[in-house]
Order: sequence, then structure tokens, then C-alpha cells
Amino acid sequence: KSLRAAAGRLSASTEEILNEFCENNTGARIDQISGLIGLSYTLTVYIDAAARSSVRGVRGGTQTIAVEIEKRLRPGTVKLRSKVTSVQNENNHVAVSYKNDDGSEGLIRARYCICSLPAQIVLDTVQDLPDGIRSVLRQRTPYSRLISVIWPVQDGVAAPWDGIFTIPIVGNHAFGLLTNYGYLAKQSDQRIGGYISTMANGRKADVLRDVPDNEIIDIFYAELCNIFLDAEKIIDRTNARIKRWDPVGLPPMIPGAYASREQLRTGHGNIVFCGDYTANPGLTGANNSGYHAALTV
Repeated sequence: KSLRAAAGRLSASTEEILNEFCENNTGARIDQISGLIGLSYTLTVYIDAAARSSVRGVRGGTQTIAVEIEKRLRPGTVKLRSKVTSVQNENNHVAVSYKNDDGSEGLIRARYCICSLPAQIVLDTVQDLPDGIRSVLRQRTPYSRLISVIWPVQDGVAAPWDGIFTIPIVGNHAFGLLTNYGYLAKQSDQRIGGYISTMANGRKADVLRDVPDNEIIDIFYAELCNIFLDAEKIIDRTNARIKRWDPVGLPPMIPGAYASREQLRTGHGNIVFCGDYTANPGLTGANNSGYHAALTV
């Protein structure tokens, strides 16, 4: 069932709020997403306090994890600026072909491959996919667009979002979700301002697709200051950063997604798939899928 069907009778205002919650977190509305995923994932952060006790933001963005790993391992072990062109099972190992940013090509053979490519890239890159896996991957595409703007918050001052981790923004606004990444840090040290994220997902991001970055920052800033009257005094407009995930924002998790994900988790020969499309949309699902892939190998 879809989340809309599972919810039963709803007032117009409740349906609007649920649609905002769902689209802000998954890129899909309640009639488009699996009811089980919607209930267990989309609303968890709002109704389960424990879900907010282990959330961390990575300073500089999650990509800095890969950058640090590259620095600490033997040169050439991690190739961050290379594009995978083909992944193929060969007897009892996997062959991965790639192209470097200078145009040169390379080939790596290994016993196993943990493939964390987005669903559409898997379809285009992994050779000889079984029909069942290919069918499920098609259901996980196309991804929604996503636009996020990060705002540093001044240290040592009270903020209107203190004590709140996420705030869905309901109504006719350019962004639909505010996440306070200083939530946990401020509980241990009130002097830390941290930063907040304003995010447009799904249809809201589609509207902004052709709008220049500086204009999006201006639009988000004006709306942020309109919603929170003290925001102008405590957020750092100059050092705001924008990030677009286009078109690889979040995968669609249609009704039946939980049942079909087992086909992806069985893998393809010595290729093991991981990524949010094999679990739940977003960073949490991607992280958990990595554990599952590691245990499989």
C-alpha cells in the first residue's frame, strides 16, 4: 500500500502536512511512496526522540570522509576523480573499468565489488544484470532533485530553532525542511552555534532547477528571515554554501519497495549492491546499506 492508503481518512490540513513531511524527506508525496517506508522512516525523526540522539553532521560535508581516507592510504588506493565505465563478473572475480580525469583508462580486478553507484548508473554500467534486478532498479528511478543551502550560525547566542532538530516548512515556500545540525552539540555546549540546513526536495527543487545559485541563496535567506525574525542577526549570509543533487537526489520508494529490495541485496555474482536505493532514501539508508554489504562480503 501507499502511505496515503495506509493513513486512511485524513482532513485536508493533515494530508497537506503529511505530504510536506514526506516530500521533504523522500522527494515523493504520500500517494507515491511505500506505506511501510513512510511510517517507519519518514516520520521517525519527528515522533521518536531516540532517532535524534545519534545524528551527526560532518564538518565540511560528508565528502570530506572520502578525502581523508584518500590522504591516509597508500597513493592510488582511492581514486576520487575517476569515473567507473563498466563493472562485470568474470569467473570468480569482478573487473572494474574506469577513466581518470586526465582521460587515461584503467582496470581493477578483485574478488568482490561493493557497488555504491546510484540506481540509474548501475543500470548503465553493470554488465549482464538479471531481469529481476534490472526491473527493481528501474522502479528506483528517476531520482528526485534536491537543493540544500547551509548557513553557519553565530556562536554564543540563542537561536529560535534551539532544542529542535528538524522543522518541516509547510506552505508556499521555496524550501521545505530546516535541519538544525547544532542540535546535539548545543546540548553539551551552549556556546556552539553550529549550522542549519534549508532544503528543497522534489517539486520545490524542480521549480528552482534553472535559477542561479546566488539567487537561490537570496530567496532562501529572505524566507528564512521571514519565518524566524531573529535569523538575520545570527546566521552568516556571506559564508552560506549551496549544493545541488541533480538529478541524483533521492530514489523513489514506491509501494512494494521493501519486498523488492531483497532482490537487490542478494547481489549479482560477486557484485554486492549498496546505497540508499537498497534500503531507505537518504544518508541513513545509505549508511545502513554499507553495513549490510560489508557483512555480505
